[in-house]
Amino acid sequence: MARKTMINTLELSYNPICNYDFALVKDDELFRTFIRNSSIYIITQRRELTIELLRPEFHSPHQTVLHFEIRQKGNPSVLKCQIPMYQPQLAADINKEIRFHFEYALPKPNPISKTFPQNNIRNLLVYYHDNTFITWLSPENFIQNYLRGALEATVEGSIEEFIKYKVHYVGKSTEQEIWKRLTGHSTLQQILSLEYPLQYGTLPTHEIAILFLQLKDAVGLHTISAADPITEDFIQSLKETNLPPAKTISLDAEKALIKAMQPGYNKQFYNNYPSSRDGLSSYNLDGYSFQILSPVILEYKNGLIKGAPNYNADSILIQQGQPLKIISTNPHIS
Repeated sequence: MARKTMINTLELSYNPICNYDFALVKDDELFRTFIRNSSIYIITQRRELTIELLRPEFHSPHQTVLHFEIRQKGNPSVLKCQIPMYQPQLAADINKEIRFHFEYALPKPNPISKTFPQNNIRNLLVYYHDNTFITWLSPENFIQNYLRGALEATVEGSIEEFIKYKVHYVGKSTEQEIWKRLTGHSTLQQILSLEYPLQYGTLPTHEIAILFLQLKDAVGLHTISAADPITEDFIQSLKETNLPPAKTISLDAEKALIKAMQPGYNKQFYNNYPSSRDGLSSYNLDGYSFQILSPVILEYKNGLIKGAPNYNADSILIQQGQPLKIISTNPHIS
């Protein structure tokens, strides 16, 4: 008998961002452009990451290499990093000198050092000397862009603990722009109010991080065994290329994530999933799956869901008549 299945993939539309930074950039039009197509958001918590022992090495007037470490409070692991600043994704104009501005984690250094190395940095802002803004690097967006191959850099150390996020809440935003959905979000405010810092002395607004997910791709498959007859109905089904709307796939993905992880701040857990009025259950699929094709690890009460920037990510698998399964295909991210 012919089988109809779907493979659905999600990806981060923006690098994980803490609540404090989200509050600062949510009105920025460039940031909104990045997250505009996000339909799912995950409110998480992780220990704050910082840049330590940052120092530039000047090989020539326009060949600056930054050396630094990324550390995480309460995590003994260290990432030793270096990155050439003159590259297409950073300072593209080799004829202009660059300068740095530092945003410090708490407690801020007192007095603030005017020399290198610099420590306890939350965000590194990079400018040309004419004050033209180039980019900002947080530990998280550096790690994400490095793992996706978007930056030329070298990293020594195990990255896995630095991309792990404890999941508190999964939500959707299919009816309004996602920054509006999160502005004044009651559950986000509740999490900020009730959750203790994972590391003493850190503000919750610096530990609570938001992950924005968008639908990357959806592929429909028809399969048939060698023993099945090639009927006219089957040939017709192969011609049917219409996939469910992206909104429907996203609504189902949100339910699948909630069903799989049972986040503590969600109130509805979709006990009858995959049955729903607005998901994929009405499309008579024999099975379908979801993967997150970004380097993040979602930590929940009973386990982990590991994403990866390739198809080596874990899968949430839904098969007709069977309970939801998480298939682990990515045991380690180095």
